[in-house]
Amino acid sequence: MGLKNYEKIDGRLFGKEYVFIDTEDGLSGEIFIQKRIKVKMLREYRKQSKHYKYVICAIRKKDEKAFLDAMQIIANEAEKRGIPYSDYCDEMQRILNGQMDDPEGEN
Repeated sequence: MGLKNYEKIDGRLFGKEYVFIDTEDGLSGEIFIQKRIKVKMLREYRKQSKHYKYVICAIRKKDEKAFLDAMQIIANEAEKRGIPYSDYCDEMQRILNGQMDDPEGEN
């Protein structure tokens, strides 16, 4: 499967909500446009000391497979651009699994 750069969030009635890692320059937007995936960005979290951001978004159920495919494309493209994206993904998974606190004390 590759890097896991997203996590599903429960609680959406007519669609799906996810949190994912995006590059600071918004690589996901490029990919979503290319793949014609309608994504509603609900909230972004970015810390000044980090070169990535967490994005909470909503998608339609029918777009879920395309969205998940896009997540892998984002990861691959970020790595091609020399962005240490796998480190960002590892950090997110450790935080979500409770293996570490948010490194800057913001949960």
